[in-house]
Amino acid sequence: MMQPESPENVNVCDLVNALRALQTALDQRDAAISAAHQMARSDWRCLQWLRDNGPQSPSAIRHALGLTSGSVTALLDRLEARGLVERCADPRDRRALRIALCDAATDLLDRTDAPLAQVADKLAVRWGTERMLAAERACLDLAKLVAWVAVKG
Repeated sequence: MMQPESPENVNVCDLVNALRALQTALDQRDAAISAAHQMARSDWRCLQWLRDNGPQSPSAIRHALGLTSGSVTALLDRLEARGLVERCADPRDRRALRIALCDAATDLLDRTDAPLAQVADKLAVRWGTERMLAAERACLDLAKLVAWVAVKG
């Protein structure tokens, strides 16, 4: 059985470079998808974020995407005009507004994710369940670490 590498044998620069390569690939994919559907990158990011986080307030969207209030209003107007999101009352506070995905947005996200899901399925067969789960955990841990570093500066 192989022993895990000790920390002194790990090249942290290689890990950072691998993260950058993954980020670049995902950015290229998102750019291609948003261009193909004639929408701004921030619009596409908003749809993805809402899918992952459920209905949210415009303020939460603003913080998550790093946009101004005016930019979020314009973004939501564009997405609502295309039938991708809807503004609805918050069930806990009638004065508050929630933004929810429409079925058209869910369908669009599912269609665009299908090719990546097919590749991931093939990788899962090759790697096995345990290795796929370990990769998922590692990606989530690394995402948290990168976010933490971004906040700490």
